[in-house]
Amino acid sequence: MKLQKVLLVIACVMLAGCGPTLSHKQDYSIPVGEIVEIPFEPISNEQTVKVVAKSPGKPINVHVYLAENADEVNRKITLGKPAEMALASQENAEEVTLQAVIPANKEVIVRLQPAGPTSAEVSLEVTN
Repeated sequence: MKLQKVLLVIACVMLAGCGPTLSHKQDYSIPVGEIVEIPFEPISNEQTVKVVAKSPGKPINVHVYLAENADEVNRKITLGKPAEMALASQENAEEVTLQAVIPANKEVIVRLQPAGPTSAEVSLEVTN
C-alpha cells in the first residue's frame, strides 16, 4: 500500500511538470503593407517558446511579445524604434529562429510582417 502511494505521488509530480504542449504550424500569405498577429492563449506555467519563420526570397520581421504590451510594441515598431518590451525580435531576415520565455498566465503574440514594400509567403512553426 505504501509503495502504491509513493508511485502515485511520483506520477502526479511527473505529469504536473510536463504542462500543455504548444505546436502551431501554418503558412501565411502576407500582402504588401500588411501585418499578421497570431495570439496564443496563456497557460498556467512559465514556458519557453521557439518560433521558426521562413520566407524564401522575401525578408520578414518577426516579433514575439505579451498581449498586454501590444500597443507599446506596435507603436515603437511603427516609429522604427527598438521595441524594448518585445520578448524576442528579428528583422530583415528570410529565416528567423527565436526563443522567448513566456510568464505563466500571459497571452503571447507572434507578429509577422514583410520587411520591405513587398508581399511574403511565410511558413511559421511555434513550439514549446
